Amino acid sequence: MKKAQVIGILLMLFGLLVWCYYTYDILVEGGVLPNFLNLPLLNEFWIVALPMFVLVTAVVALMVWLGFSAFTTPAPRVTDEELQKLEELERLARAKRMAKKKSEEPE
Repeated sequence: MKKAQVIGILLMLFGLLVWCYYTYDILVEGGVLPNFLNLPLLNEFWIVALPMFVLVTAVVALMVWLGFSAFTTPAPRVTDEELQKLEELERLARAKRMAKKKSEEPE
């Protein structure tokens, strides 16, 4: 696997783990699941928790999307024209080095 693919997988996994932990923290530690029927819907907890949950979900979704894109995007391919330009530049650089080497040699 290439480096970008590994980074993409790590981004996706980390994002999903963060989202799962945050959801668990709000639902269980926040008292929603154990006390579901007796919970008022608009108390101080939900005024803060609901917008934060939406924000964290949006950030995690962006992170997972970026990771997925990094994982699935193939590396760019070099066209024949670009390859010919690179070979020409290498020939010119080699000729320049040879000319410099010849000018530095004692006569």
